[in-house]
Amino acid sequence: MIAKIGQVMVYVRDQDAAVEFWTEKMGFTVLHDEENDGMRWIEIAPREDAETSIVLHDKNLLEQMDTGLSLETPSLLFYAKNFEQLRNELAEMASRSAILSRCRRAARSILRMRKTIISRCRRRIEARKRAWRGFSKLFCMRPAEFGG
Repeated sequence: MIAKIGQVMVYVRDQDAAVEFWTEKMGFTVLHDEENDGMRWIEIAPREDAETSIVLHDKNLLEQMDTGLSLETPSLLFYAKNFEQLRNELAEMASRSAILSRCRRAARSILRMRKTIISRCRRRIEARKRAWRGFSKLFCMRPAEFGG
């Protein structure tokens, strides 16, 4: 499945201040400082041969681009040896999860319907009991109660 976490994308307001923090305070090194079409990203890691790195992205620019990314939390980039197999396994898990979710919703719906049916039946039974009591009072009276 997933072989390793390749990169962690962190969205920052001030890339230079973030680089300064990570390099001077945390001892990281800058692996790449790239700019392309006005977009800058800086890749840093604890050491040059680290398997996982942090990529600092300009949060202000990404907000303007309206990428649909959640910029409040980091994004993860995973590496896989067999991408197609990973994609198929994840799709299968999602499908099973969706089916399970639909089954749960159906079960809840059935339970709600059952409760509704039971409640209606109880109301009908109570109504019939009241009607029977009224009927029995009316037709089971002694002759003296009829005024005779």
